[in-house]
Amino acid sequence: MHRRLKEELGLQALDLELALPEFSYRATYQGVEEYELCPVFLSRASIEPRPDASEVADYEWMTFDAFAGRPDISPWAQLQVGLLRPLVEPYCSRTAFRR
Repeated sequence: MHRRLKEELGLQALDLELALPEFSYRATYQGVEEYELCPVFLSRASIEPRPDASEVADYEWMTFDAFAGRPDISPWAQLQVGLLRPLVEPYCSRTAFRR
């Protein structure tokens, strides 16, 4: 996780915590079915992301509540929001910003 954050987003994770170790989802899209185990981590960052353009097309940071209220998040992200809500308070003190 630390290596991917550094390589893809130019971030060093602070207080990296495995929040949802057993999270899984099942989804079908264009005839392809996924059934994945996707552990979810929480962390903080002390700097703005510097994404690698070959890995990340765009990004946007926002508060947890702003993310949770978006109508366009995936069905599995909606499931994660409900499970993460009681765990995110220590990570939500940073002001939201947009790129």
